[in-house]
Amino acid sequence: MFILFPWVLKTYTTAQVAYWQVLGLIFGIQVLAESGFGQSFVRAISYGYSGVEDLDGKTKTGEYKSQPNVNLLTRIFGTMQSVYNVTSTILVILIMLLGIPAVSKRISAIKLESSEYFWITPLPTEVVLWFLFFCVTISTTIAFRCGMYSAATLGLQKVTKLRKWESLVGGAGIISSYIAIRFKCSFEVFILVNQVWCVVGGVVNRWVGRKEIRDVIVNIPPKLYDPQIFNHIWLRAWRSGLGVLFSYLVVQGTGLIYAQGNDTVGIANYLLAVRLLQVISQASQAPFYSKIPEFAVDWARGAVPELVQKASQSMKLSLLAFVVPWALGGIFGPAILERLESKTPFPTNGVWTLLGISIICERYGAMHLQLYSVTDRIVWHIVNGVAGLFYSITAFVLFPKFGILGVCLSALLANLLIYSAISSSLSRRAFRLSVVDFDLKTFGPAIIVALVYLSLVVWGMVF
Repeated sequence: MFILFPWVLKTYTTAQVAYWQVLGLIFGIQVLAESGFGQSFVRAISYGYSGVEDLDGKTKTGEYKSQPNVNLLTRIFGTMQSVYNVTSTILVILIMLLGIPAVSKRISAIKLESSEYFWITPLPTEVVLWFLFFCVTISTTIAFRCGMYSAATLGLQKVTKLRKWESLVGGAGIISSYIAIRFKCSFEVFILVNQVWCVVGGVVNRWVGRKEIRDVIVNIPPKLYDPQIFNHIWLRAWRSGLGVLFSYLVVQGTGLIYAQGNDTVGIANYLLAVRLLQVISQASQAPFYSKIPEFAVDWARGAVPELVQKASQSMKLSLLAFVVPWALGGIFGPAILERLESKTPFPTNGVWTLLGISIICERYGAMHLQLYSVTDRIVWHIVNGVAGLFYSITAFVLFPKFGILGVCLSALLANLLIYSAISSSLSRRAFRLSVVDFDLKTFGPAIIVALVYLSLVVWGMVF
């Protein structure tokens, strides 16, 4: 989607772009549900695939066999289906509660801006936009439900195959959306095309996952609820999910609240920064997150030195994959949008810089926290909870004085002083890592790139 941004901003009005950004935030709500159960199931499947006898016994006795524990994996897969069915219902309720107020304001703004009708139906624009919101709700729920199979594929260490299919579907979606824009299809058609490919992606993930499961245990287990498996997963999932909820509210939740205001241009500008940086951040996570199943297996085997070495390399690539596009975007983004005659301007230097540094700190802390979670000790709810509370207090103080810049600064302070500090200290203590030997060597290149970019920003502001 990052590739489409320039054409979207050039083709559609500011109010339409703001509506699209809000839909993007709504789609991101699935991350709240998926991060808790999804990551917990990935770790559990990785342990079962590595041959441990029992999930609860693994951390005490460290049993390891060369062959997957088929019985344990069958119980895990059966429980997953029951859990994801219930969680999908909760997700729909969450989307309605958070999405309807934000979408309502953006629809009103589009009505004031234009009275155009949808090109294939006589229905008014307002009705069509509400229809699209419910389409997003359905596609998001389908994507989440099929995400169960993505978690299974990752846990079975078939990362390359999953990413290959995701890239193919993502590429087809981008091409289709680009065609819709270039052929001057209406804004509503563009949104509908996005959702169609979202559903296709979910269906493909389901097909890949079921194939990989059959290769290990032959038959897909029925929706059997195993209390022992669920208790093991739930003890970790609710902490992970609550932690991600706090993290989500720091930036994404702020966007949904801010989107209910009347400053259409300011909202579109802020949401553009959030959406762009979110896309870059998600793309940059691949080098590290794709290795988590391997980390879990290494931990189960007791191969800690190999785990640390792999983590260092993947962390370095992951943070660089965010910092470089962020810096290039800040340098060339305004000129590109101006040349394209975009109806929505590029985010201001203050918003882009503060949010970018905030996400750098968040990525640093998140990777350390994920590394610590490999030990099967889940403290996301504590770390993110403290950071979220700190953010709420500072935002309450700074927003009246500095506006949206105060919100960005609050997120930066929360991620820098609380989230990254606590997370890094936990993983360093668990794996006996040193700041010099691990952190500086791992994150040094990305820090240098960020400092060069910041010096250029300061130079531009002064001269």
